[in-house]
Amino acid sequence: MAVSQNIARLRALLQGLAVDNVKSMGLQLMQIESSESVNGGGGVGDVDSTDLSLTTLISKVVTTANSGSVTLAAGSTTGQLKYVILSASAGSMPLILSCSAGVGGNSLTASVNVPRTGVGLIYDGKDWNLLNPNSGSGVVGGTGGVASPS
Repeated sequence: MAVSQNIARLRALLQGLAVDNVKSMGLQLMQIESSESVNGGGGVGDVDSTDLSLTTLISKVVTTANSGSVTLAAGSTTGQLKYVILSASAGSMPLILSCSAGVGGNSLTASVNVPRTGVGLIYDGKDWNLLNPNSGSGVVGGTGGVASPS
């Protein structure tokens, strides 16, 4: 049975039990089992940077010798998750991720330089935050909307 069918059944069950706000169960339906594959753009955080989708959970990015920049707009809901993975590197350019901030928030920038590694992000209503600031090999920093790792 598909995940969406299970969610629909759960929603119907909860509605039958008169549970309020069933549509807000903490599940981002548009993100379940969703991914995109993109090529990194040429400029860091500028018009040549490739925009990532806010409606997919996973973005797989391919970089080349001259392109590796991607941009993620401010999130749409508190608790929104996003995973950005350096799928393949066809050159020496790392994946450079620039995240926009919401109203009153801070931007975030991170770099991934080892293929098949990436960053997990969660949106807190104002900032994108790294799920694991000490992500290990292949992830270089995260500055802006996340506390510096100690």
